[in-house]
Amino acid sequence: MKQKMLVISVIVVAAIACIAIIAYLGEYGNLKRIKAEKAQVEKELKGAKETLAKTRDVLNKAESAIAGLKVQVEQVLKAKTEDEAKIKALEQQLLLATARNKEGFEHAAIRQVGKNKKLPQAQKEAERIAVRGGYVDLKTRREIRIKGKGGDVAFPLERDEKGKMVAIKEYKKGKDGKFNPVIERKLAPDFKSSKFLGDIKGAVQPYEYIHTPK
Repeated sequence: MKQKMLVISVIVVAAIACIAIIAYLGEYGNLKRIKAEKAQVEKELKGAKETLAKTRDVLNKAESAIAGLKVQVEQVLKAKTEDEAKIKALEQQLLLATARNKEGFEHAAIRQVGKNKKLPQAQKEAERIAVRGGYVDLKTRREIRIKGKGGDVAFPLERDEKGKMVAIKEYKKGKDGKFNPVIERKLAPDFKSSKFLGDIKGAVQPYEYIHTPK
C-alpha cells in the first residue's frame, strides 16, 4: 500500500513538474516574442526619428531660403522705388532744362538754378556755368543755341555728391517722344581755362548753332 502511494506521489510530482516546465516554456516563448516586437518597434521609432530630423533640416533650409528671398524682394522693391524717384526727379528737371524756341543753354540754366534763387542771382550763376561749359564766349558774347522751334533739346545740370556743379548733360528727344542722353560736358575749373564750343571742331551738335549778337 505504501509503495502504491509512493508511486502515485511520484506521478503527481512529475505531472506538476511537467506542467511547470510547459508553463515556463510558454512564458519564455511569449517573452521572446515580446522582445522581438519591442526590437521592431524600437527600430521603427529610430527610423521615424531620423525621418523627422531630416524633415526638420529640410524645413530649416526652406525657411532660410524663404528669408533670403524676402530680403531680395525687399531690396528689389527698394531699388525700384529709388529708381522711380530718380526718374521722376529727372523728368521734372528736364522740364526746366528744355530749351525753347530760339533759346540756348543759358536760358535753360536760369530756370534750373532759379528754383532757389532770385532772378538776378540765377542769371549771374547761369552765365558763369554757361561760360565754364563752353556755351558762351565771354569776350565776343557768342553763344550756342538750338535749331528749330525748341522743346526737343534739354540741358540738365549735373552736381556731385556735395552739391557742386560739375557737368552739363545734353538730351535730345527721339521719335518716340522720349529724351535720350547725347553728351556730357565737364565744366572748366574757371573762366580762363574754359573754351567756347564754337571754336572746337566737332563740338557743336547737329541740332545746335552759334548765335552771334549784332
